[in-house]
Amino acid sequence: MKRIFIQFTALTALFLLGCNNSNPIDPNAPPTDETRPVGLVTEVGRPIGPATEQTIGPAGGQLSVADGKFTLIFPAGAVDRETRFKVQPVENKAPGGIGPAYEIEPKLEKLAKPIQFVRHYGPDDFPGSAPEAVGIAYQDAQRIWHGRVNVSVDKTARTLSTPVFNLAHPLAWYEQFFMKPETANLLTGQTQKIEIWFVEGRTEKTKDDLDVPMPGVKKVERMLNRDEVRDWRVNGLPQGKPGQQPDRLSGHVTPEASGAEATYYAPAAIPPRGFNPVAISVELNLKSKGQIILVSHFLIEGAGKISIGSAKYDSIDVVLSHSAEAKTLGGSLRARINPNSTQAVTEINFQIRDFKGPGRYAIQREADGNSKCTISALDGTPDAGVWSHAYIHSPPPYGQWGPGSVEIQEFDGKYVKGKVQATLHNNKPYDHRTINVSGEFRGALRN
Repeated sequence: MKRIFIQFTALTALFLLGCNNSNPIDPNAPPTDETRPVGLVTEVGRPIGPATEQTIGPAGGQLSVADGKFTLIFPAGAVDRETRFKVQPVENKAPGGIGPAYEIEPKLEKLAKPIQFVRHYGPDDFPGSAPEAVGIAYQDAQRIWHGRVNVSVDKTARTLSTPVFNLAHPLAWYEQFFMKPETANLLTGQTQKIEIWFVEGRTEKTKDDLDVPMPGVKKVERMLNRDEVRDWRVNGLPQGKPGQQPDRLSGHVTPEASGAEATYYAPAAIPPRGFNPVAISVELNLKSKGQIILVSHFLIEGAGKISIGSAKYDSIDVVLSHSAEAKTLGGSLRARINPNSTQAVTEINFQIRDFKGPGRYAIQREADGNSKCTISALDGTPDAGVWSHAYIHSPPPYGQWGPGSVEIQEFDGKYVKGKVQATLHNNKPYDHRTINVSGEFRGALRN
């Protein structure tokens, strides 16, 4: 896929409590008794994966976990004697937490010199966010989370690092700003609401400890001036400009007035290779540290695919309907042979009577002479070949039925997913022919 690379400046500190766009609170102001938030209390994370142990002495050294994502760097003089350190990955319960948290033993209350807490990251480690948006947190003995953001980013080495002055509590990385959803799989023509969120309660004023409680995660709405959330883009193309036409290739974004939300409209067809997944980005223009770009990626998928005879179509329109009262489920799977024509189409249609939820519904002649599952197709040829689940011109008494079926894999009253497969028949006397059809479909129901 084609990634959008934008030069970031460092991230501003997150905002404290605020409620007025015209007077946003200074995010770098040290907290007072009145403004200091009440910290979020969570359960303690359980161990995940193996622990790593290593002896570090007065000369210093490094300790890295097995997956290579985390390193503790001890400078010379950080400890005064040979010490066996143990790092245990645990569940990260911090608000906005990313990756595991780490319990470090022995739980030293004070180090002679600060050590460096380093995270090694890859290009896809921060979906919906960015390296500049990452902070460091710890959980105290009362299980309250505290955080700060004096994290250095080295984009060349792809590392985040911050000084740590004690090892008494679990340490965790968290994202201060991020978009929801970070990633998504969308159908062609589908819409997706996007929101910008942040983690409260962090400061850059802390020198030797992490003392600012983190109340949790909130939406950015009303925490920024409107001009501080700007430049929404889809695959690098600016959005929301006056007179701008929606991009048919990648879809488009419509920002909400609050600046904290937007709606993405997926294109009608699957974007070509290099444009899918689609990159949705927004710029936060923050006073103390400049700009940060948040990026989410949405994979656009077709609502299904069909094959009729030797013709195959991977991008189709799907219309699904359900009547609880009549106990029926129906579907139309349609592909355009010519994208510029509304007439040249090929399609598979099905109808299920006495629908009872997920399961397989087969073409089968019932006592009333009909089938509870019917399937038909239009092949889109110049003579508009029409195909049906039954050939009634066969010698009596029953004709030829299918074979075929519709399999409903998922159904919850709002969404349905399934497959159809059948041998269908023309209905021309003395010229009996068959055609094999199949399809996969999913989508929202139209009741």
